[in-house]
Amino acid sequence: MEQGENKNRSTSSGAATAIKMTKLFAESYIEAFNKISNGGKKFTLSPSYYVINAAQTRHRVASLLDFTGGINGFAIINYPKESALNVIEAFLTGMGMGVEDCPKAISEEAINTLGEVCNQVLGGFRRNVEEKYGFHATSGTPITMLVNTQLSLTPVEADQNYHFVRAQITTPNMHPFFIEFCLEEGTFVKLK
Repeated sequence: MEQGENKNRSTSSGAATAIKMTKLFAESYIEAFNKISNGGKKFTLSPSYYVINAAQTRHRVASLLDFTGGINGFAIINYPKESALNVIEAFLTGMGMGVEDCPKAISEEAINTLGEVCNQVLGGFRRNVEEKYGFHATSGTPITMLVNTQLSLTPVEADQNYHFVRAQITTPNMHPFFIEFCLEEGTFVKLK
């Protein structure tokens, strides 16, 4: 692909839609924590998004989730170790657990907690898509796993165009983690 073609692809209306959906997903992540902690633990969203060529598992822990129906795609949440532990602590203390009882290492308990976080974020995202755009999407059970090998994920439908976008969220303790979002080509058009 020529450089000009790649530039046009990253600024197309389909890419703009993927960026909007990535932003909505990231906001759904932050919204989940605002509800749990009554606004006490502040996660921040980077003001920029990065259009990328594929979604990959990276860092120490990754949560994978998909959605189909009105919109089709998937997301990978990539957590470096310290970020994962910060997210787990924010989640568990928001649910009433003491900091001293939170996991201090990546363990099965930590993985299960991140899986529950992912479930809540996905539920909020699906609700927000339906409220904002009137589209319903279903999803399978998110998978959270330790990452020992970097994997690149692409949709099976080779005849479809997909857009990939990366966003960054920073934990209350200033540790970043990343959302790699994939959405099929398309644009929302609101009718009166």
